Amino acid sequence: MNAYEVNNTDIVVQFTGNENEDYTILLYDAAGKRVLDYNGVSVGGMNKIQLPTGDIAKGIYIINLTNSVKISAAVLLH
Repeated sequence: MNAYEVNNTDIVVQFTGNENEDYTILLYDAAGKRVLDYNGVSVGGMNKIQLPTGDIAKGIYIINLTNSVKISAAVLLH
């Protein structure tokens, strides 16, 4: 999984998935509070999801991606 900020307004999450596989993306702040959640169904191969961060404060966040394999990453919003 790869995650990065674009345009100071969105986070892009890229991951490899299986066709028609349910996934959940959760974004947590440094205190462990969930600030965003997103559910979807992946396509086979590379998936690229753009999530609006809206008025989320700048800082370090943890992204949890759960599909057939649970994956975590950190991303810095600045």
